[in-house]
Amino acid sequence: MSEADAKGACLGLLLSSVVVLGAAPPVLAQDQPVQDQPAAAPANPVAAQALDKLSTTLERPLFSPSRRPPAPPPPPPPIAQAPPPPPPPPPNLVLFGVVMDGEGARAVVRAGADRKLLRAQIGDDIDGWKVS
Repeated sequence: MSEADAKGACLGLLLSSVVVLGAAPPVLAQDQPVQDQPAAAPANPVAAQALDKLSTTLERPLFSPSRRPPAPPPPPPPIAQAPPPPPPPPPNLVLFGVVMDGEGARAVVRAGADRKLLRAQIGDDIDGWKVS
């Protein structure tokens, strides 16, 4: 028997079983009137469920081999903060004297490699160091 004969025989057997068993041919959706169609099912049937009823899905995930949720990720390693830069070295100063008057005080110092004389008072800055 050729392949075409075998296909024809299968088709004939199928059609005869439909006639003998009284099965109705399939009905296309366009053949039925709109009012006879049942109400459309929601696009996502799970959307109608309350979230508290779906907790088992979260506790026992379907696609996890152990049916347990994955372990939480490890905490990030602590970030070591860089130590603050060391303060600049103290200036090379020589104190010549302190002048005080009724409103404040000033120091007379010799500073730096050029050995120049400076008058400094509280709050002044000498080579990155604050006078206090």
